[in-house]
Amino acid sequence: MAEPPFGQIKNSGFRGFSVRGKEKVAGEFSLVCSAYNFKKIVKLVSNGINPS
Repeated sequence: MAEPPFGQIKNSGFRGFSVRGKEKVAGEFSLVCSAYNFKKIVKLVSNGINPS
């Protein structure tokens, strides 16, 4: 079930890549995914739930 994270990433404002080239796009996508995961971890920790 991989569709919800992509929808949530799009709803947060990410609509397209601002670089060209496969390697640069992969780097930008990794950064976007890392920000999404970090945001989830911060939300879980702030609610008092252990993420592991």
